[in-house]
Amino acid sequence: MKRTSKESVGKQGNSEPPSGGNVASRKVSATTAASPHPKALTMDHIVPIARGGRSTKSNVVPACKTCNNAKKQLLPMEWEEYLEGFG
Repeated sequence: MKRTSKESVGKQGNSEPPSGGNVASRKVSATTAASPHPKALTMDHIVPIARGGRSTKSNVVPACKTCNNAKKQLLPMEWEEYLEGFG
């Protein structure tokens, strides 16, 4: 099965998460929503701008500022692996 550009998240030039990207974004939101400062929310890009992402409705989720700054330019699966290193 041939992949479309939208299915190849994280590769240069692609700016949209795959159609199932919302599942991954919910994981990011759930991780950051548990933060001790939920009122200081920022716009977290599922595919970071530095990696070709855009500020579109399908590519952003709310995240606390501390968590969003710590995530930097990681994709949700990379961020999850990073967090698992602490557990």
